[in-house]
Amino acid sequence: MSGRMWALLGKWMKTGRGQGSILLVAGMLLSGLLIGTPLARAPDTQPPVTLNALASPEIVFYGAPLAFSALISDNGTGNSYIIAAEYCVDAPCPYPMSGFPMDATDGMFGEVMEDVNKTVPANYPSGWHYVYIHGEDSANNWGNSSVSPFYVIVNGTVDNQGPITSNVNAAPDPVTQGDPITFTADVDDSTTGGNLTAAAEFCIDSPCPPPYGGGTPMDATDGAFDEMAEDVNKTVPATYALGNHTVCVRGQDSQGNVGSSTCHSFLVVGPPPDNPPGKPTLLTAVLSGGNVLFVFLPSTDDGSGENDVIGYRVYRSNTFASGGAGYPLHSTLPAGSSSYTDVGAGIGDFTDHFYCLQSMDSAGQFSGCFDQAAKNVRLFTAGRHLVSIPTEQADPAISTVLQTLDFQEARTYQNPAGYGKNWLVFHKNKPWTSDFSITNDIALWVLVKTDSSLVTAGVIRGVETVPLKTGWNFRAYPSFIPRTVSTAFAGISYQAIEGFDPSQKPYLLRKLTGGDMLYPFAGLWIHVNYDQTWALTN
Repeated sequence: MSGRMWALLGKWMKTGRGQGSILLVAGMLLSGLLIGTPLARAPDTQPPVTLNALASPEIVFYGAPLAFSALISDNGTGNSYIIAAEYCVDAPCPYPMSGFPMDATDGMFGEVMEDVNKTVPANYPSGWHYVYIHGEDSANNWGNSSVSPFYVIVNGTVDNQGPITSNVNAAPDPVTQGDPITFTADVDDSTTGGNLTAAAEFCIDSPCPPPYGGGTPMDATDGAFDEMAEDVNKTVPATYALGNHTVCVRGQDSQGNVGSSTCHSFLVVGPPPDNPPGKPTLLTAVLSGGNVLFVFLPSTDDGSGENDVIGYRVYRSNTFASGGAGYPLHSTLPAGSSSYTDVGAGIGDFTDHFYCLQSMDSAGQFSGCFDQAAKNVRLFTAGRHLVSIPTEQADPAISTVLQTLDFQEARTYQNPAGYGKNWLVFHKNKPWTSDFSITNDIALWVLVKTDSSLVTAGVIRGVETVPLKTGWNFRAYPSFIPRTVSTAFAGISYQAIEGFDPSQKPYLLRKLTGGDMLYPFAGLWIHVNYDQTWALTN
């Protein structure tokens, strides 16, 4: 006989249980030993049963002693002896030996039926809780749990109040109808019972009606409702009528108590108007051999802004008009484009071309055409000419701007430029030449060797400004709109204006009257008695 069996027999004798059958059991054991035949027993595969689970007292003050007890029995389910028991609170123990161990009431496990108990402080949140108890037999079978309720009173009161809701908010506010809106709030049961906040919901334009569950559920911001105080949120499409609305939020604690709603107003507005697309910005226009190439910044609504640009339209005309009015459609470009090449329209093509570039959006709207690109051709006879280049050049070097013209010399005048340096001269065959830049506000004397054409490409800005310094200024007429002198210089105080006249030898200059016309590519001598800025529109 094993020591375990002797211990069991001794326990039975000590407790007075089984005294009438002890001799029979011992005789059976001895008989088996003497005869030499071992006792046969089927394996125990059935778990013990937990009965009479109890939490006492059922209603207990926080921190007071709380006794858990039960009867664990394997009688009729294998008849193995009970070797352990454990408990868990508010949920069954997830797996064996994951709970809190309990004690055998008689001081020792080892019977087919065992009373078990455990006394602990009731350190649980206010409200109803449940204790789950189960046991293990000597065949290592764990039984199912038996459950008993108990109620914890915090601060000496029973929790019958719902959590308090505060800091309700809606963002963005105002919100565009149909766009996402996020409702947030704080829900706290710490001062109204001390239970966990278990849920929250919202209703629009009135508090949620009883019972709980009639609103739209909200989420715990930290991912789980497991604290007395919870931040809650919910993002939904703002499919509400235009105007003012209220969002009302309330919470529920783990005891089922529902708090009052707290409301917050917000405004739903209509979508912003669909504005015409932003215009593209011309950066440069250049001659690329026999082609014209211009580069531009895409519309501010191409890939950003309203992001509704679907393409670009290129309009082209042989004559200039402000805003590209009347230009026929020449080509289209997809959204995302930033350049255009007009094949065959460059050197070798002796026709003027003016280009208007517009963006178009998905609503069929078009941007304006403020700046333009241009390719121009001017025929010059051999001799001296007073000229200007009215377009903004990507490369203002003389050798680039005048590349198609057969010329010997180009010179301009600066005011003031220092003693002996008022004139800047570029001469193809002189070592002292000055390779100055040709901007669209300066005039040039150009000595042309043979009859030849000047072909240029550049950008025409909607507004051009020309600084005028006290004294004589050698300046361009930087506009493609013909005007009288009086109209062009309205608002400018000048003493004299001289223009090119090949019949007036030897200086080839004539003083202009207010009725004389000014044309593109003209150069002028302008005398003013104080610094001014001359502005012209295109």
